[in-house]
Amino acid sequence: MSSYFRRQLADYVEYHRDPWNCAMHVFGIVFLFLAAILPLSLWPVTVFGIQTSAAVVAAMPVLVYWILLDFALGAGILAAAAVLLSTAAAIVGHVTTAGMWSLTAVLIVVGVACQII
Repeated sequence: MSSYFRRQLADYVEYHRDPWNCAMHVFGIVFLFLAAILPLSLWPVTVFGIQTSAAVVAAMPVLVYWILLDFALGAGILAAAAVLLSTAAAIVGHVTTAGMWSLTAVLIVVGVACQII
């Protein structure tokens, strides 16, 4: 782990000592990530002959960044992202476009509220 990342993590830990604050922050990030990838999951993309979605393509640089920053933490974030990307694909496959946009709006409002709380 780089010294820069250690300093950032120390600042984060200092600010987020309350367990309730930590839980709200985690849920808020999950809701906001899901809200961001839901609309992108509608757009099919072919990369190197592999059919995927724009959500996967958009998430890849961030996931690579976290893995390079700290492998163990990055691997955990990658696992969580895989679950959320799969969840988004399942949601998009089972709801109408209007339903997906409604869910996206709700996730944004709830995610931001969690961050504020």
